[in-house]
Amino acid sequence: MNKDLDFDDVYKFEDNRLIDTTTGEVIPISKIEKTITKNIIETFQEKQKTLNELGIDNKLRLIRAKTGQEFWCTEIKQGYTFNKVFRVEVRNMFKANKLSIYAKGFIANMEPFLYFPTNTIVIDGKNPDMNKLCEMLEVKQAKMYRVLKELEDNEIIKRVKINGNMIIFFNPFLYSCGGIVDLETYKLFEKSIYNPICK
Repeated sequence: MNKDLDFDDVYKFEDNRLIDTTTGEVIPISKIEKTITKNIIETFQEKQKTLNELGIDNKLRLIRAKTGQEFWCTEIKQGYTFNKVFRVEVRNMFKANKLSIYAKGFIANMEPFLYFPTNTIVIDGKNPDMNKLCEMLEVKQAKMYRVLKELEDNEIIKRVKINGNMIIFFNPFLYSCGGIVDLETYKLFEKSIYNPICK
């Protein structure tokens, strides 16, 4: 038979063969592969058509999650900058450390301001001073010093004085503003518990 395999028909496996229970026909592997391929292509074309109707011209990719579930995926915000979050390490960091709400707030507020390739905090082209940090987190200086110490004690940031200015570096093994990082930044965190080669 030349017609495509209809998965709505009733089939059974017997002796490692797929058999059509209505006709007794043994379905050849080539026919199964052809039908699956055709179904994938048809599904792809449907999704692509939907994107075109929405005025979106992107390539779709079929991605299989660890669970085996399949998803049609498309790229977003091409050409934009982004940060890498090492999710497993960040989850472990939050589990292992009872961070204060202020420390968590600092991470959430400052992570978008990481500067490539140093992984330092840069706001409006400058490394923020204590006044700017306090203003952004709406806390007093005494509280901010405690927050910075808490984050530094937990290897999330490091503070370095350069030419009298405080520079705050984020641990690139948790949050990184690129796939590469300045060598001096790497050296600051080289022995970090979040560096996989130190485990």
